[in-house]
Amino acid sequence: MQETILKLEEKDKEALASIRCVEGLLAAMDNGYVWLRGINATNLGSRIKQLPVKSTFIIDQQNQLFHPGALTPVEILKELKWLPLKEFIMVDVPVAALPGITSKKIEVKIVVSAKERKGTALLTSLSAWKDYADMAPAARLLNLKFAVSENNEVLIIGNPLPPLPGKEYWETQNILIPCGYDFELSISPSFISKKWNDDKKSIILFHTDSKWQRIEKNYFVQGKRSAVRLTKFLHD
Repeated sequence: MQETILKLEEKDKEALASIRCVEGLLAAMDNGYVWLRGINATNLGSRIKQLPVKSTFIIDQQNQLFHPGALTPVEILKELKWLPLKEFIMVDVPVAALPGITSKKIEVKIVVSAKERKGTALLTSLSAWKDYADMAPAARLLNLKFAVSENNEVLIIGNPLPPLPGKEYWETQNILIPCGYDFELSISPSFISKKWNDDKKSIILFHTDSKWQRIEKNYFVQGKRSAVRLTKFLHD
């Protein structure tokens, strides 16, 4: 079996994440390039073909490298430190995290409201969330996103929300308001969004005492079971 060797520029290293689960692949670094081996030259998978490859070679038993179809070697492969691709491309599971509560006071207030609104977010405990994620169907979890605070509270967003104890919130213009409450002034959502979240990259979370915190959307992690399990308790 002929073995194919691929050469990529170091800047394209992250592209290998798409094939890191393919068995038998090895990778190594050398002078600004990534070398990839363990590929059957006669059966290149579609994902491998889509890599941003700089050069493709066929290697012989003397470590000589040939361009495909050529009879003359163009170089000899150095002795490199080869690692299984799963070790070479480590997956950093995003850490679900909320910033510490910034107890800012603003002029607008929220007040008790008799109007019923459907909750789209839930604030619950990390322990309850972990217990639920261990048993819930994976498809149900994928409809949810979550982020965790320093005091082990979890803010879950999605539909349907999990049946867990906690406080539900309804949403308007990327603002989360406790269910059973509303702004005292009807212009408040527009004012808040324009002043504190004009780029729409954050979520503003209000508490019943009208204090609030801004949470960047990139703090949220998709509700995969593996992501929930890897989320650590803080200050245990």
